[in-house]
Amino acid sequence: MTLTGHELGVNSVVYSPNARLIGSGSTDGSVRIWDTRTGEETISPLCSGDDAVYSVAFSPSGKNIAAGTHKGIVCNWNLGEIPVVPRRLSGHSGVVRSVVFSPDGTILASGGPNENVRFWITDTDQLQAVSSGYMAELCSITFSPDGWSIAFNANDNTIRFCQVHTGNYAYQPLRGHKSLIYSLSFSPDGGMLASGHFNGEIRLWNPKTGDILATMLRHSSSIASVQFSPDGHSLVSASLDTTVRFWNLQNGTADVSSIVIGRHKGWVNFATFSTNGDYVASASDDCTIQIWDVGSGQTGIQPLPGHEDEVRSVALSSDGAVLVSSSSDNSVRVWDARTGEPTLHPLRGHRSAVLSVAISSDGRLIASASQDCTLRLWDARTGDATQEPIQAHENWIYAVAFSPDARLLASASEDGSVRIRDVPVGQQASFSPLNCGKAVLAVAFSPDNHFITAGDIYGFIHIWQVASGELVCEPFQAHDKAINTVGFTSDSTRILSGSDDATIRIWDTSTRRHIFVLGHADSVLSVACSPDGRFIVSGSADNIVRLWNATVGESFALLYGHGNNVNSVAFTPDGRSVISCSSDQTIRVWDVEIARSTSSNPGFSPIEALSSAGIINGWVLGPSGELLLWVPPDYRTSLHVAPCTNVIAQHRVVIKEDSNSLQSGESWTSCWGKVMPT
Repeated sequence: MTLTGHELGVNSVVYSPNARLIGSGSTDGSVRIWDTRTGEETISPLCSGDDAVYSVAFSPSGKNIAAGTHKGIVCNWNLGEIPVVPRRLSGHSGVVRSVVFSPDGTILASGGPNENVRFWITDTDQLQAVSSGYMAELCSITFSPDGWSIAFNANDNTIRFCQVHTGNYAYQPLRGHKSLIYSLSFSPDGGMLASGHFNGEIRLWNPKTGDILATMLRHSSSIASVQFSPDGHSLVSASLDTTVRFWNLQNGTADVSSIVIGRHKGWVNFATFSTNGDYVASASDDCTIQIWDVGSGQTGIQPLPGHEDEVRSVALSSDGAVLVSSSSDNSVRVWDARTGEPTLHPLRGHRSAVLSVAISSDGRLIASASQDCTLRLWDARTGDATQEPIQAHENWIYAVAFSPDARLLASASEDGSVRIRDVPVGQQASFSPLNCGKAVLAVAFSPDNHFITAGDIYGFIHIWQVASGELVCEPFQAHDKAINTVGFTSDSTRILSGSDDATIRIWDTSTRRHIFVLGHADSVLSVACSPDGRFIVSGSADNIVRLWNATVGESFALLYGHGNNVNSVAFTPDGRSVISCSSDQTIRVWDVEIARSTSSNPGFSPIEALSSAGIINGWVLGPSGELLLWVPPDYRTSLHVAPCTNVIAQHRVVIKEDSNSLQSGESWTSCWGKVMPT
C-alpha cells in the first residue's frame, strides 16, 4: 500500500500498538493518522504550527501521539479528545529530532542536535530529568526494554547511555565509530543494540560489554533508520540510497543476510515494523508512506534473483546461451538467456557501480568496467576472477568491449582515453592508449575486426585501425551533444551513434557520410544492429525501446514496460529477440516478430490483445490504443506482457488472459450482464 497526502517529505512513521493505525510526520508541518486496512486518513491532519515535524511516536496505550518539531516544541496529542489539541512541551532551544515513549508510557524522552535529552512525565507534562550529554546532529533516542535507561548518539561519534529518572550516565559509552551515527534501536530482550551510520554501515553491539557482534555494509548511502522486529529475529533499515532493506538475524549475528524489500523515489528517512512483525512501513522524501508485506515466516518477501539497483549494461554470448549484466549494486550477474535463471552467484569485487560489461566471442571471459576506475576479468564458467583488478584508467570507465577474435579488450574512460589490452599477454597493446582529449563514453570494435570507434562527451566520433592504432580519419562531429553509444552494422559498412541530443545517426564507415537520423524523445543511451542487418534497436532515457527498419530508417515498434532509463540494448545472435536493461532494476526480453505483428495487425479481439499489448501511463493498451487494463504504479516495472517474453527482476507480475472469465463484446452493457448477478 502507498499512502499519499503529505505535501513535503515524510520524516518519520510509526505503528500504533494494535497496528490498526499509522502515524506520520512531515516537513509540511503536519502529523497524519492513517487506517492501515484502508489507507485512508482517520482524522484531519494534526498541525502544531511549529514548522517541520521530524519524529513521531505513539504511546504504548495508543491514546496519544507525540511529535518533535523544527521550532523546538514537543507536541503531545490525546487522540480521544474532541477537538484534538496538542499539549505543547517547551524547553529545547533548537530542533527536536527525536521523541520516544518509555515502554510503560509514563515518560516521554525528546532530544535535538547539540541539545540535552529531556525526560517528561506524561501525566503532568513536568520535566523529570535532563541528561548531561550532547546529541549528534541527526539524533536518535531509544529506550531499553526495561525502561531503566536510554541510548542516544552523541556528537563525538559515541553511543551513550543514561538513566531515565536521573539523567546520569549508565554503562560505558560505545566507541570506535569513524562516522556519524544516525539511528539506534534496542532488541526486544535488550541483549543487542543496532546502530546505523553515515557511511551506510550497520553495527550490532552488546550494550553492556561494548563488543561488536556484527558489522553489515550493504547500503550504498547513509542509514537513516534501523529498527528491530518485535521478535528480535530480524532488522529493517532505511537509507538515503532510496531502499528499505530487511536483515535476517535468525542464523546468528556472525552471518547476517539481507534483501531489499522496498524502494522509494527519494531518500527513505524512516522504516519500522508493525506490532506483529508482518509489515514494514517506510517514510520518504518522495512524500509517501509505503507499507511492505514481509510475512510472518519471511517466505513471502524473498525476491526473485535480480539486481538490487539500476542495471547499467547487458551482453550476450555468441551462441545466445549466456546473458551477462552489470549494475549500480556493484555486481556482475550471469543468467541463462533462455530461462532468465541465474547460472552463477553474483560476481562481486568492484567497489562502485559497474557501468559496462562484455563477454568474449569464445565465451570464456567476462569483462567489467566500473566507477572505481578498474577493469575486471572473470571466468565465465566459474565466476572466479582471473586476475587482480586492472588499474587501466585514472577515472571512471564507461564502456568495455572485446574484439571479435577475443584477443583485445578496449575500455573508454572519463580520463579522455581508449585503452587497448592484449588479453592473452595480459598487458596493454603496444599502440595503447588512444587519446581523445575529452571524456569517452562509448567504444566498439567493427565485426570484421578492422576498426575501433569511440564517441566522446562533445559529440565527436573517433575511428582507429585495429592493427596499428592509427587514426583512420580526423575525429568528426556527429552530434551536438555527448555520444552515449556507438556500434556497427553486421557488415561493418556503417557506424551507429546515439546521443544526448535524442538522435541516432547512421554513418558510412569509409566516407563518414551521414545516411539516416532516427529520433527519441530523450537521450539515446544504447543502440545495436541485428545480425542480419535488417533492424536497429535503441534504448532511451524516455523509458522506451524502439525497433527500426535499418533499410528505410522507419520505426515499426515501440516497446513499453521499463519504468526508467533504458541503459543498454542488444539483439540475440539469431535476431529473434532483443534484450534491454534499465534503471528500474529490470532486464527484459522482447520478441521481435510479436512486436512486428502486433503493430501491423489491428484486428485482435480484446482477449487476444490483453496478452499481446504494450503498456503506457499505466494502461495496458489494445492494438488501436483502447484502454484494456489499468496497472497500479507499484506493479508497472514488474509487469510482463507481450511482446515482452521474460523479465529478470526481483519481482514479476504476469498478466494472462482467461476466456472463461474475461468477457468481450461490442456492447459494454452485454458484457456487464454476463458477469453481474441479476
